[in-house]
Amino acid sequence: RELCKRLNLAPNSNLLHVAAKFHHIDIMKAIQTTAPQLAQQRNDFKETPVDVAHIAVKPYLDAHFLESLELLRGCAIGAENGGAGTAEALRQLFKDKAANANAQDVRGWSALMAAALAKDVEACTVLLDNGAKFSTQNRSGQTALFWAHAAEASEVCKLLVARGAQLASREEEGLERLRELQRSGGDEIKSLLTVRCERAMPLMRPAQGGDSGFYKSIVERMSMETLARLQMTIPKLLPANYAPAITLEQSILNFDAPRIGLPVMEAWDCQVPGDSEFKNWKSLVEHSKVFVQERVAWGDPLPPASIFALHLYTIPCNLFRLCNRAMREDNKEGLKKFHVFIWYLWNALQAM
Repeated sequence: RELCKRLNLAPNSNLLHVAAKFHHIDIMKAIQTTAPQLAQQRNDFKETPVDVAHIAVKPYLDAHFLESLELLRGCAIGAENGGAGTAEALRQLFKDKAANANAQDVRGWSALMAAALAKDVEACTVLLDNGAKFSTQNRSGQTALFWAHAAEASEVCKLLVARGAQLASREEEGLERLRELQRSGGDEIKSLLTVRCERAMPLMRPAQGGDSGFYKSIVERMSMETLARLQMTIPKLLPANYAPAITLEQSILNFDAPRIGLPVMEAWDCQVPGDSEFKNWKSLVEHSKVFVQERVAWGDPLPPASIFALHLYTIPCNLFRLCNRAMREDNKEGLKKFHVFIWYLWNALQAM
């Protein structure tokens, strides 16, 4: 009892509760192998280990935890009614007890947030009817109602408010930051702050960076040695007085293997081999733009274009892998395709 109190856990929590809360994956796996029954035990607050688990490790405890998010991610969205059959598919998941309505990925995104961003009223209704909490926040403190407002999804806003949702003052301030930049920014900023998703938010699994966070990921990659090397390398990669003629977003959307001067092969797909999160460059761009909006609304002082470039650097995809390959092979023609990205990344690092 004393240990549970010190760890801020309810009395009669077991060892798996402790490992789950403090995301000790190796210990969790060992316990599940030797004493799988512990996963179903409840403490005095009626909580199972998955109930108290850190977001990044919940999928290790519950194989169905992310299924509602997976479904939203795979459904075409962007129109007023979202993907055809999305709501019915969700109903079936809940009927089969194969989904958690409050599942969150490692960035804190829930299925309700994704459906709100998609302007999918019917999917939102199904999620709410099956216990989805409209008060759930992502890691930047934003709820589904915030994303419904950001997407100008008026019907979703009405639904959430009718169910009792309210914007917190920090969310209202975040929306105002977005709107001010949309009003005053140039075309590039306006585009970065406008989501034209064709698919729901790509799921961020624990294996993809875990819970390290945006800036921690950058700091981990950007050691002093790395920065020193970049300071020596980047001037050699870019022409003298280089300034891009197009934006970073446009540059990435223009990517295609034949024009880059390297062989066409599977590696030129945006996704890392074995990773199906990003089907193409456009899905990566749209995902990253949502991240930019999340950070701007949170109050990140960096310019939106710098957040965009740094996120592209830290997200698991082939962008840096392909850029590094062109450098290793001294493929000057191939490297030209990455000049815009390198320039934006360098400016983002300077802004930090």
